[in-house]
Amino acid sequence: MRGARYDRILAGTALTLVLTFASAHAQPDLLEAKMPLPEQSVVPPPTAADVTGTAGNSSATPGMATPSDSAVAVPEPAPDPLAALDPADRPIAEKMRDLLTAKVDRIFPNRKERSVVETFYQNHNFAPLWFEHGVVNARAKAAIERLRLADADGLDLKDYKLPSFDAAGADALAEAELKFTVTMLTFARHLQAGRFPQSRVGKDIEMPQVPPDPAVVLTSISDASDLAKALDAFSPQSSRADFTCADGTGTR
Repeated sequence: MRGARYDRILAGTALTLVLTFASAHAQPDLLEAKMPLPEQSVVPPPTAADVTGTAGNSSATPGMATPSDSAVAVPEPAPDPLAALDPADRPIAEKMRDLLTAKVDRIFPNRKERSVVETFYQNHNFAPLWFEHGVVNARAKAAIERLRLADADGLDLKDYKLPSFDAAGADALAEAELKFTVTMLTFARHLQAGRFPQSRVGKDIEMPQVPPDPAVVLTSISDASDLAKALDAFSPQSSRADFTCADGTGTR
């Protein structure tokens, strides 16, 4: 009796499991309904602004990204070549720069010499050669003393005019600076090559006719500790003879 009752219990249990399994497959919606799902939000479709990243900026061009303020490169100001000059020399340097870049030229004898002088001053940040702290320096005074001995070189002092170094105003001082530079270039050229072309002197007179390079003259004047000695170096063979006659005699 106990065995038959146990069999009936097992059969009933098996039938209950079969019916439960069949019911679960037949009604899947009931299982899904009992499982919690996350809430779904409604997302609008993307717009052109979402693609280009220009939302809120109606002036932006579609398809072009707008750089941020931090990404915009700010150009650095150009260095000031006159910043290192003495405050008293700077106004003179500024006026010299204006004179050298002006279209009208009333100082230089030719364009080549003007170009050489302009390059020299540019390479020296337009620092005056004959002024220091706004007044005439020792270099200018030494140059003037050497010019006063021009007659001993067979030259005429009247050919080398001295500008007004005590003129008032930066314009006048800048002009005096450049005029005296031209005067010293002329003096060095006359020392080495003579005052006149050989064709104007005569065929029987031998003269050195190779003028010095103006750039070399300016560099020598600028770097010399003894300006008179530096100028004497342009006299041929360290002598003061401008030319030699056919009979071998020197002439001043």
